[in-house]
Amino acid sequence: MKLKNAKWITDAFINMAVDKSRFPDDVLDVYRRNALRPDGLKCMVNYYRALVRGGGALRQVKQGFPKITTPTLMIWGEEDAALEKGTTFGTEEYVEDFTIRYLPNVSHWVQQEAPETVNAMIDAWLSGNPVPQAGSREEQVP
Repeated sequence: MKLKNAKWITDAFINMAVDKSRFPDDVLDVYRRNALRPDGLKCMVNYYRALVRGGGALRQVKQGFPKITTPTLMIWGEEDAALEKGTTFGTEEYVEDFTIRYLPNVSHWVQQEAPETVNAMIDAWLSGNPVPQAGSREEQVP
């Protein structure tokens, strides 16, 4: 992943993004520099390792998938190339107070591609107000 100045990292953002303009070189350089820091890639990958090796999924199986009682807002890009929309279906069975919002024409990188919409949704949710739905890219919450 460090080869060619961490090109793999920047390619992951660009290749998965719907709105590639949200990833100018200066933004990609932040991710690249962090990946190239000592143990930077290790930290990035350990998040995923922990899910598999660290017992995230196994722990849930052993506990019988107890219902999560913490209020939860999930914001999902409908064009996510890493995790398809269907991955979210049925989540409400495991979360007591669950709100989900889908962003059309947005990839895995929801905060980067639709920051105004995502921030408005988070603000509404944290304020106890109804979380708006997102329409087309042009109609998204300001």
